[in-house]
Amino acid sequence: MVNAGMESGVLTKVREKGHLLRQTEDLETYGLNAQTASEIHLIVDRLKQIDSGLSILPSSVLLSLVATFDSMIGDGIKELLKARPDKITSSDKTVTYRELFNIGSLDDAKDKFINDEVDKLLRGSHDDQILYVEKLTDTKIRDHYPRWANFIEVFERRNIIAHANGNYSQLYIDRCRSAGYPCDKVVVGDKASLRSKYLHKSIDTLTEFGILIWFVAWRKLDTKSEATAFSRLNMIAFGAIKGFRYELAIWLLDFALHRQPRNADEITTRMMVINLANAYKKTKKIDKCKEVLNAMDWTATSDLFALALASLNDDAEEAAKLVLNLARSDKLRAEDFRDWPIFDWIRSEIVVAKAFEEGFGHPLVVNIEERASLPGSEIISGDQRSEDAMGDVGERTDNEEARKVVH
Repeated sequence: MVNAGMESGVLTKVREKGHLLRQTEDLETYGLNAQTASEIHLIVDRLKQIDSGLSILPSSVLLSLVATFDSMIGDGIKELLKARPDKITSSDKTVTYRELFNIGSLDDAKDKFINDEVDKLLRGSHDDQILYVEKLTDTKIRDHYPRWANFIEVFERRNIIAHANGNYSQLYIDRCRSAGYPCDKVVVGDKASLRSKYLHKSIDTLTEFGILIWFVAWRKLDTKSEATAFSRLNMIAFGAIKGFRYELAIWLLDFALHRQPRNADEITTRMMVINLANAYKKTKKIDKCKEVLNAMDWTATSDLFALALASLNDDAEEAAKLVLNLARSDKLRAEDFRDWPIFDWIRSEIVVAKAFEEGFGHPLVVNIEERASLPGSEIISGDQRSEDAMGDVGERTDNEEARKVVH
């Protein structure tokens, strides 16, 4: 950005208003009058301010990321304590007469104790916070989480950004090593990197852990709605795929399918498998994609699942037949075929486009004005579409079950 500002704001003005004094292969020297020189100095000063501001932006992102995560963890623990107030560890806490008279009801007293408990907890380490949640839910979350070391490292890097000017410290190294994070190449005093790749990975790591910790808590505390918990997790993973966050989707779906007992219905399980295979293929892990698919029997599956498989297998001819059948039987919406990432592999095939047009009565590729006037393109809120896709299995018709295959 600063280089672009120099090019457009400084060099252009110099060449337009100055006079060239001499020129070599690497250097141009211009003479400027006082007014032009003053204008140039003002532009350069502003560019320096921009450069200074941009230099602290990565640090601000990391600090904000951790603060947001802490807030989410705090809110979640409060809800858990409301559901299980017997788990409040500060049972010996006392209140003064002044506090007692200011408390309006028993519910207010419970809220105060819960808020005090969470505030104290959030002042401790993140390791202690997760241990606390494990005790609340009577489960071992970390034992099933393969990126614990990366999770802890994010917070330790945040600490050196906040307290050590971004320089690696011995405390950072000790705590990261204790969590299992490799620190062989880390040198005390060196500047910690905050490149965009690291920040994106950190966002996905905290997002994944935050989702999974409450997924585990949901299943543990409300066993009657386990199927819904899996369905919601799959929906989040589908959203991650649509947002090009394929690694996050892989982490979530792999955990749900393979790293703890699974109590999802067959339709949801198949959807998770399809989405996981698609995320692997998006990251060019073709062998993993095939491995995931081959682990399940697809011989007696619906046409919509068959279409998803045809897409993943790049079978355009089979996909074209299925698109035509699904369109004619009203088991696939045109907008879903255009938008769902599972069909990215076949949408550009001419034979598929022809089948789509024959089945739906309009072209696959249309401009915005034409698309808005097509049947089935009514504006539907994200929540409405999610509810349509994620309704209770026992209450869905066969058509509705088919329509939600990749959600």
